[in-house]
Amino acid sequence: MLHLKNICAGYGNGDILHDITFDLPLGQNLCILGPNGCGKSTLLRTISGLLDCRGELTLDGKPVAAMRRPEIASHMAMMSQMSTVYF
Repeated sequence: MLHLKNICAGYGNGDILHDITFDLPLGQNLCILGPNGCGKSTLLRTISGLLDCRGELTLDGKPVAAMRRPEIASHMAMMSQMSTVYF
């Protein structure tokens, strides 16, 4: 289960995300919709551990901040909307 409680995150001194709270049980899907600049990518970077945050962010009961990259990668991946692969 992915658990977020009172997540705040952003860049520099400014927060983009303010008090985000939700649970995503195993096997469930989540769709994140919104206009440009509303924080969708910031939320995904935060969930994947690429961006520091304040609040409670756990994956299967473990704090994401305490997990190593391979462990996080075994549970989730982030894919850009850019689908061109350069060889």
